[in-house]
Amino acid sequence: MAYTRVYWRPSQAPTGAIVVLALLSLGGLLMVETMRRQDSSADFGKMAAAAEQTQQAMEYVGSLRKQIRRVDADVDPQESGLIGIASSPITSLSGNLQAKQTTINPNWAAVMVRMLRDAGVKQGDTVAVAVSGSFPALN
Repeated sequence: MAYTRVYWRPSQAPTGAIVVLALLSLGGLLMVETMRRQDSSADFGKMAAAAEQTQQAMEYVGSLRKQIRRVDADVDPQESGLIGIASSPITSLSGNLQAKQTTINPNWAAVMVRMLRDAGVKQGDTVAVAVSGSFPALN
């Protein structure tokens, strides 16, 4: 087996150009990090409240679930208790585990508030939301 020696070759780009690009990159990073924009929507308070209430509900349901059966950290790494066993008398196919894990986020409630607002739903309207049972935390 023959080996080929690889020698380091100096870059063709001038050092000054590399320094300028590095400074521009750092400047861009600082701009992105310091100019964060908070959602100034009128529904921001409702969205935050929905996420907080959902977090509390998830914690409550999770604590009850943990009293019944041990949470499998391989399936439910956040140990939320909202992702159960893959197959039982009330579950069928396991579905996509990553999709299930993605739903264990209380911010989905804020997303729903925004989507309902965008759909023109007003307080007092009757609404039905259909979500697949494959997403346990969204139900």
